[in-house]
Parts: sequence; structure tokens; C-alpha cells
Amino acid sequence: MKGDIPMGTIGINFKNIQHQYRTKDVLRGVSFHADPSSITFLAGENGAGKTTLIKVALGLISPKAGNALFDGQSVGEIREKISCVFDEPPVYPNESGLDNLKFLSGIHSLDRKWSQEVCAMLKLDEGLLKQKAKALSLGQRHRLAVAAALLRKPKYLFLDEPSIGLDPPSWQLVQIALKQMTARGCAILITGQNYDAIENLADNIAILQSGKIIFSGPIVKLVQAFPVYVRIVTDDHREIAVQFPEAEPDSSGIYRIVCESGEQARAVIDQVRRSTLNFQELSTEKASMGKMVTDIYKDGFQSEKRGLTYESVQN
Repeated sequence: MKGDIPMGTIGINFKNIQHQYRTKDVLRGVSFHADPSSITFLAGENGAGKTTLIKVALGLISPKAGNALFDGQSVGEIREKISCVFDEPPVYPNESGLDNLKFLSGIHSLDRKWSQEVCAMLKLDEGLLKQKAKALSLGQRHRLAVAAALLRKPKYLFLDEPSIGLDPPSWQLVQIALKQMTARGCAILITGQNYDAIENLADNIAILQSGKIIFSGPIVKLVQAFPVYVRIVTDDHREIAVQFPEAEPDSSGIYRIVCESGEQARAVIDQVRRSTLNFQELSTEKASMGKMVTDIYKDGFQSEKRGLTYESVQN
């Protein structure tokens, strides 16, 4: 228990959310949860309903059925504890960066110490904050919007496509800031198409396809469900066919051996090294997050084949 909040309702909980645009079903019974002190990645193709789901959670649109609860409360009861950053950061172009922080955060009197910490985390220095927002780059405006969201000291934070317009150093700064927020107990939900950038940031993933969640749970569990490959670069084709008939060549002549785990891959590597096979390179490969999600969209989830149990919000 956490206070008087029943287990299964802590954090952001989406319960059987359904929504239509005209006659098209966009969300078809979406249920999953975003835990406190963690980052949950909502993955989905363009048009899958990610932004619609965030708008439902924020109370911007009313669903046909279902609801989103925050530690068991409605959005109207805890609105001041929520922050959101959409993919196109809104700014007042003729106002300074500092004034934008005040306007966008909705805070009349900024906590000086916390605002200094946030600006330092995101490298929003005094010179940048004095400039008018229209003079800032997209990446700078995005960092400004993230800073405004953090100034609210949110308990629940939504970020829609947070890496858009950010160069690698800026994205790194945003990631550090988000990790700081999870350390403060914040439940963070992020969306995006840059799967590989988010893989090492998020703790959990919910995959949205055709308006339904097909998997939600720890990213590490999803990663473990995909095979590891031992990659062998060799021109000793006859020998590898004799010693490792399970090795499959690709169009460039590189061979791969499918393994069920990292431990099995290490055993195969040891076996190759002890063999008489002449090779130029020997390594292991793991599918990237982007490849995993793409394969799921293309071939279906096949949860039984992958040994995964779907984790849904407790109703």
C-alpha cells in the first residue's frame, strides 16, 4: 500500500479507454499503467493513437469509454500536479525566454533555487533567457518548454516526441533532467518514433497497435524475448558449413548463429574460438529497440512464441 491508495492504482492508470473520430475507432480499450519513479515509453506507429491517448489523460478530449486515473484520482482533482510537453513546443515569440518560463509553467512566483537547478540541468543560461523566443532554435525552444514543465515540480509528466528537434547534446541534457524527475518520484510517460534513443532512457514500454495495447511491461523483459546472434565474418565457407551447419549466411556472406540467450551466445563464441575455423571477426549482435518494435508491427506479437506475459493495469 501507498497511503490509502490500493495497489494497482499507483501512478498513471489507463483503464479500457475507447475513442472515436467520426466513425473510426482510434482507441479500442486501452489499458496499461505508468509507474511512479520511472519512465514509460508509449510506442506506436504514426496514427496509432498516442497523442489522442495523452489528450484523454489530460482531459482535453472525452473518451467514449474508460478513464485515466492518477493515484486513483481524476485529472480534475490533481491538475496542478501534471505537466506536459507536446512535440511542437508552444512559446510566446516576442517574449523573453525567462518570461516564457513563467507563462508556460503557469507559476507566478518561481522557486528560485529549483528554477536555477532546472535551467542549469538544461543549460539555459542567463544570456539565452534574455533573448526573445523567436530568436531561439527549435532545440532551444524545446528545452525551454521542458524546463517550464519541470518548474511545476510535477508528479506526472507527459512528453510527446521529446527528442524532435534536439541535437544529441541537447537530448542528453533532457534525459538527465528526466532522470532527476524520476528520482523525485515522478511518473513519466513519453512517446516517440526514435526507439533507439529512448531504449536506454525508459524503464517500461507499452506498445500501441491499431488502437490496442499489445504489450506493456519492463523493457528488459521485451529485450530478453528477442534472440541474440553470434556474428562470424569468414571466407572459410566450407569449414563453417561442416563445423557450424546452423550458421546462416546473409547476402554479404556474413554468418549468424541464433542463440536463445547471452549465455548461450558466449558458449558458441568459445566453441568457435576453440575450432579450426579461420575467421576475421567474431561478435554478438542484439536487435535494436527499433528492430524489435518493427518486427512486432510486421509479424504480430506472438507472445506465446516469445514467452512473454502481457502485463495490464489491474481493474
